Amino acid sequence: MDGDRLLCLCVELTNKVVEIHKSVSEKGEKYFCDRLLRSGTEVGLKVFSACKATGFLGCLDRLESALLFVYDTIYWANILFINKYIILDQCCEVRCLCEEIACLLTSKIYLLKSLR
Repeated sequence: MDGDRLLCLCVELTNKVVEIHKSVSEKGEKYFCDRLLRSGTEVGLKVFSACKATGFLGCLDRLESALLFVYDTIYWANILFINKYIILDQCCEVRCLCEEIACLLTSKIYLLKSLR
C-alpha cells in the first residue's frame, strides 16, 4: 500500500536528517543544519497528519504542504553539500528519499484533486 510506503520513507528521511544534524552540529554549523532538520522532519509530520485528517481539504492541504517541505529539504541538503558540511553520499541519500516521497505525494495529490 502506498500510504504505508510513504510513511516508512518519511521515517527514514527523518532518521537521516537527524543523523546529519548531529554530525554537522558537531562541526559548528547551526543555521543550515537546523533548516534541514526542520524541513526533513516536517515532511513526516505533515504526511502523518494528512492520514489522520477528517476532511478532504485538510488532507489535501497537508499533503501539498508536505511536498513543499520535501523540496525545502532537498535545497538545504544541497546547501550543506556545497559548503562541504556533508559528503556527496549523504546528500544523495536525502535527495533519493525526497524524490521518492515527492513522487508518491504528487500522485496522491493528483488523485485527490481528480476526485473533487
